[in-house]
Amino acid sequence: EIYTLSLHDALPIWDAATIQPLEKELVFFADHAIEQDGFVMPRWGTEGFYRAPWGKLVDQVPQFVLAMYLHALNTGDRGFVRHVMPALERVTANMLAMDTDRDGVFEVPGSGLADGGRHCSGWFDIVNFGHKDALINAWCIAALEGMADLAAFDGNASAAARYKAAHRRSVEAYNRVFWDDAHSLYMDWIDVR
Repeated sequence: EIYTLSLHDALPIWDAATIQPLEKELVFFADHAIEQDGFVMPRWGTEGFYRAPWGKLVDQVPQFVLAMYLHALNTGDRGFVRHVMPALERVTANMLAMDTDRDGVFEVPGSGLADGGRHCSGWFDIVNFGHKDALINAWCIAALEGMADLAAFDGNASAAARYKAAHRRSVEAYNRVFWDDAHSLYMDWIDVR
């Protein structure tokens, strides 16, 4: 049995010397690193946040949601959640839009490389495959569950219900699309072909 800790059960477990700088960084990220369409800028340089030059990294999209969720879980700070919720909602809308064929599985957008291929673009598995990436989808599914909990914690029952429904749909799709019954294992990725 898997037990998921709810934000309603959250208790501060770190001291202020740890929490305050982390929260300051997370708030700065929410306020400055999110584009209007909800894409999370993956890099920071002397000119500010910027996109990776080889294409659209996507793993930081669900990881942004998960970082905010884990911070809220560790602090139980409703003020923090209320401050970052507009950014979280834009990021989650961007993530949901990655399900371009509406099958419940998020597709990795084209990388923009010269060969026109649709490459995986995540830091953990940055190799030349992509389209339906199991690892990025696992992060997205976890992020949807976190968003449902954050919305409920923020008192938005309708948003919580929407995110829970999206989470259930994506879990079902993940198992349907990535499970290889013949080999009794999950596939790591599915190419456009």
